[in-house]
Amino acid sequence: MRHVALLHAYSPLNAGDGLLVEQALDLIHEAVGADVRVDIFASRPDGFAESAMPGTEAVGTRPGKRGYSREYLRRLAHLGDYDLIVGVGGGYLRFGHPLEAAKTWLVHMPQLARAASAGNAVYLPQSCGPLGPVSGPVVRHLFRRMGSVMLRDDRSVSDCSPVDAVRAPDCGLLGLHRLSLPFDEDAPVIVGTRQLRRGANDNVEELARRLAPVDGLVQSRVGANNDEEWTRRLGAERLYSQADLGTLDRARVVISVRLHGALMALAAGHYVIHLSYERKGFGAFSDLGLDDHVHNVYSMDVDRVVAQAESLCEDPGARQAFDARVERALPRLAQRRNEVVMALSVAGRSRG
Repeated sequence: MRHVALLHAYSPLNAGDGLLVEQALDLIHEAVGADVRVDIFASRPDGFAESAMPGTEAVGTRPGKRGYSREYLRRLAHLGDYDLIVGVGGGYLRFGHPLEAAKTWLVHMPQLARAASAGNAVYLPQSCGPLGPVSGPVVRHLFRRMGSVMLRDDRSVSDCSPVDAVRAPDCGLLGLHRLSLPFDEDAPVIVGTRQLRRGANDNVEELARRLAPVDGLVQSRVGANNDEEWTRRLGAERLYSQADLGTLDRARVVISVRLHGALMALAAGHYVIHLSYERKGFGAFSDLGLDDHVHNVYSMDVDRVVAQAESLCEDPGARQAFDARVERALPRLAQRRNEVVMALSVAGRSRG
C-alpha cells in the first residue's frame, strides 16, 4: 500500500477548504491508485475522520498551549518516508499582516520546509503571497527545492519569480462538471459574504439592498471564519449552506464573496458573480473565461454588479452566453487536470 502525506489542510467546516481536500484526494487516487493511505495534516483535524473520508487519518498541525503535538512532530520528522507528499491547493502561504504572517510561520512553514527536503513533493495549485522581505526569500528557496510547484494566479507566479512554477487552474476547477438546470425566474438572488476589511462589508450590504429581497449563502462556520453573522446582515430571507445549494433543482443567480462558494455554485448549475477579496478569484474566473464576472470587492462598481445580476435574472440570452463560455472552458480544464495527475504520478513513482 502506498502512503501519502497531504499537507496544509484547514477544516472541513469551511466548505471551500473541504472541497480542496476532497479534490486533492481524488487527484491522488487517480494518480497513485485506490490502494493508498493518506495522512491529512490539518490545522483543525476534527471532521477529517476515517468515517468521513475512508482511507485517511488526520493529524493536527496547529500548536496549542504546550506547543506542537508529539504525534505531529513525529510524523513531520519522518515525512521523507512517505511515498508521495502533496501540498493541498489553496492560499495558506500569506504574509500580508503580522498576525497572518505569524500563523503562516507557525502552522505552514514547518511543513513546507520538511516537504522541500524530501524530494518527492508536489504542491497543488495555490496562491502564494503577499511575501515579505524575510518570508519571500525563504519561500522561494524552499519552492526551488520542490519536485513540482503549481500556482493558480499570475500575481503569485510573479511574486515567486524566478521559481520554475507551473501556472495551473484552482483545484476546484480541475475536471469541473456543471449541472444543467432550468432557471427559476421567480426566486431571489443568493448572496454570500464574509468579514471584510476597509468597509467592504458596507458595499456588499448596499448591493444586497439594491437587489432585495435576497437569500444568503454561508460557506464557512468555523472559528473566526464563520460567515453566518455577516450574511445575516444582508437581510437575507433564507440562509443556504453550500450543500443546500447543491440540492436545488432550479438554477439561481448567486453572488459570492468566497471563491469556492462561487465555484461550487457554478458546478451545481447556477449563474455566478464573484466579488473577490484576493488574487485567487481573478485567476479562477480567467481560467473559466468569465473575466467580467469577477469584481474586486474593495473597489467594485455596485451599479455595474447590480446590472449584471439583473441581466442574468431577466435575460435568457445573458444566461445562454454564460453557459457557452463555461462550456468552452471545460475541455481546457480537463486537459490541465490530466497534467496535474501526471505530475503526481511521476512524483509517486520516484520512490517506487
